[in-house]
Amino acid sequence: MDKSDLKDMVEAAKELGEAYEETACLLIGFAEGVQETDGLYGSRNKGTGAALVSLGITLIAIPEPTLISDVIGCGIVGAGLAYQRLVPPPLSVADIYTSIENQVMSLRSSSGRMTGEMGLTADPKKTEHR
Repeated sequence: MDKSDLKDMVEAAKELGEAYEETACLLIGFAEGVQETDGLYGSRNKGTGAALVSLGITLIAIPEPTLISDVIGCGIVGAGLAYQRLVPPPLSVADIYTSIENQVMSLRSSSGRMTGEMGLTADPKKTEHR
């Protein structure tokens, strides 16, 4: 191997290292984006109540002789369960789709009632004007 071949190999190794670094940065950004959109589909959207229940159970599981953490844990579990019943979880993409679908159905039914009351039909040639 001569000196020019060695230079070419070093340059190729540097370019390969830069490509790996760029690929790693892109994959990290992709993973962060997936985590953000994952919450929109409801897989993690259990609300704050689930976190309170988990924290309370953790406090109950901690062994200590005075039982103070057990009492506090029971209170937090109760608060989490009450919170889950009182506050609905945040909207997800599936909820928005269902909500839009319900609104479109409502608009169609109300427009059908309105055209019937006014003597209008869907065909513009058959429309009667009062």
